Amino acid sequence: MNSGRLHPCMTSILLCLFFGFLIPTAVSGQSMSLSGGNINLTFSAPTAGSDLDDVVDNTSCDLVWNRPSGPGTYRITVQSTLDSPRAQLTVRALNVDRGTSSGQVILRNFAINLVTNILVGDGGCDLEFTASVSLTDGIGTDVHTVTYTYVY
Repeated sequence: MNSGRLHPCMTSILLCLFFGFLIPTAVSGQSMSLSGGNINLTFSAPTAGSDLDDVVDNTSCDLVWNRPSGPGTYRITVQSTLDSPRAQLTVRALNVDRGTSSGQVILRNFAINLVTNILVGDGGCDLEFTASVSLTDGIGTDVHTVTYTYVY
């Protein structure tokens, strides 16, 4: 085995995070923002006879929000624009302040809850992304545009 060459089945996953959000009600003071930027998750060549290890990033992006006082249930959903990714991409809200994490969710092309039961006041969370792929998924790149939606 030549250590200077990459395994022919090396797969690279590029995760581009662009964010948007929807404020579907006219409640004043409701806000949300994303800090961080584009994330590039790249799989390394596996050792002979083994599968690729998952790639994790839990330091690049954070969400912060403000929930005004008043009745109602607030939540944040997440979705990807990619219909048929090669790799499975998940996101999890960590260290959630003033809400409840939905745990690790698989990004799909439809909205799924990321944070629920958001309480009045300033809150936030760290975002952890995990990409998983098998050698049978082939070689290629997945590019996701991820949308976070603040729902009342």
